[in-house]
Amino acid sequence: MSGPYETRNQAGANPEVRAVRDRFAEGASAGMTTGKLAILTSACDEAGVVLGAYDRRVLERMAGADPEECASAAGIVRRAYGAGRAAGPEMTAGQRQGRAAELAAPLLEMSADDWLYLRLTEPGLIARLKTALSAKGGA
Repeated sequence: MSGPYETRNQAGANPEVRAVRDRFAEGASAGMTTGKLAILTSACDEAGVVLGAYDRRVLERMAGADPEECASAAGIVRRAYGAGRAAGPEMTAGQRQGRAAELAAPLLEMSADDWLYLRLTEPGLIARLKTALSAKGGA
């Protein structure tokens, strides 16, 4: 389940989010950040996005957000990749990888503080991200 999500509760129903929250409820608080990072990196892996050291540090900061927010960002990457694949075979795997990386770049550049600020001050953030991706031909 990779969205689109209209609410935090929808994102919370994602199996990856439930697994992270279940591990936390069982007392594995150290695994919370690891689990959220896994949500983000697995989306990049599935899309064939090659991550540099800086990219990984940005994802580590993003993993400081709620699991639902991590699932939403991962869902955007997955949907962008899926949209690129749906564009047809005229795109090579490398082109699809490059397109997915291009569409995910603005998300990867945001700090955890940026995510928190936007979440608190900008209702409808996910809808605007989807619109921005659509405008770029990615979703």
